[in-house]
Order: sequence, then C-alpha cells, then structure tokens
Amino acid sequence: MNLIMFDIDGTLREINTIEDDLFAQAIKESLNVTGIDTNWERYRHSTDPAIAAEIIEEKTGRSATIEDLDGIRNSFIDKVREEASKDPCYSREISGAKAMLVELASFANVAIAIVTGGWKEMALLKLSMASLILPGVVIVTASDAFSRKDIMKIAEKRITGKLEDAPLESVVYVGDAVWDIRTALETGYHFIGVGSGEEAAKLRDEGATWIIPDYSDKQRFFTILENVWSRSSQG
Repeated sequence: MNLIMFDIDGTLREINTIEDDLFAQAIKESLNVTGIDTNWERYRHSTDPAIAAEIIEEKTGRSATIEDLDGIRNSFIDKVREEASKDPCYSREISGAKAMLVELASFANVAIAIVTGGWKEMALLKLSMASLILPGVVIVTASDAFSRKDIMKIAEKRITGKLEDAPLESVVYVGDAVWDIRTALETGYHFIGVGSGEEAAKLRDEGATWIIPDYSDKQRFFTILENVWSRSSQG
C-alpha cells in the first residue's frame, strides 16, 4: 500500500490571500495587540495554533492558554465565514484537484490522507466550500498536533492502523510551500510540489524533483507517482 498525503491551501485549494489578514486580525483583536508579522515562514512551527502561541509569547511575555487559542480560532473561523458569504467563489479547488482525488481513491494500492497546519474546524470548512471532502479520506490537522512533522506522523499511524499487517511501501507528501518540502524530507517522505513561477523555483531550491502547476493533466501526476513508487521499490 502506498500512502499519499496532501496539504490543503495551495495544494488542493487555491490560496485566498485575504486569510493572512483575517488570521492576523483575529489575533490582534483577541489579544488587543498590534504589529503582527505575517511572514509565517519565520515562526518555529508553520501551523495556525503554533504561530498564534508564538505571537502570544512575543507580545505578552506569557505562554498561550487553551482559552487564548480557542478564542483566536473561533474569531478566525467567523471572519472566514463572513468573507465567504460575500463571495461564492471564495474557496476554489486547484484545477483538477477533485477529479484527481476521486480517481486516485479508486486505486487499490493507494491510501489518501489530507494533512494541514490549520485547525480541524477551519480545514473542514475550507474543504467543504471547495467540495473536496471525500469519504474514507483521513484528515489530520493542527488540532491533533502543533508541528507539521507530528501531524504527518499521526496521519501515517492512522493509515497503518487500518492496514493491519500490511506495511506501507511508500509515503508521498504533496505540498506547495517551503515548509512542506522541508518537513517531508526531514520525515523521510517523498515529495511532489504544486506550484508555478516563483513558488516552483523556491521548491526546486529546496530540492524538489517533481513539481506540477495543478492537476489539469492528472495523467502527468499519476505518472510522477508511478516513478516515485518505482524508486521506492528499488530501495
């Protein structure tokens, strides 16, 4: 069995840049602070609760509480819902993503997981709005763990738990950001990048071998997977 993990934003769903501002606003209003740095790459862990917790430490000099993080999460979700109510195209799939997932789910030798640095409620909201929720797909979020590496390992554990004695032959992580490839390689997973232009160049600089702009040519994506699986079987 081959496990394929997908990130959400920028990988299955088009990034909506307004969400950076909405997240920052939620933190500012919840903590009554200013000057939130939205360069998310600079934070220790690239997940929503971990970023929020780090900002709380920086701005208040104390550790984040569950109440702090719950308040920021709920405010963020409310703001996204409000924006989405104004725009029917607020959350859109990456071209060809749903068709690719549906066909991939029919493969007898494939297990699919969706992993994200967002909270569970936000992940389900985004996937639902983009019509990307499929039955039987494992979803692991930052509600399960603070770090992306731990989120990935939890997804792997949940999949292997379903396989009984059948071992995983390979694990492939599909993502769009620098932190995606860094974590995938650190964890020992294969990586397929999604992006074009400057974003694709960043992934190449990090060592990405396979990069696609989207899934409109899903056969190309499946061919890449076959190449990855072939390399895994060769050790």
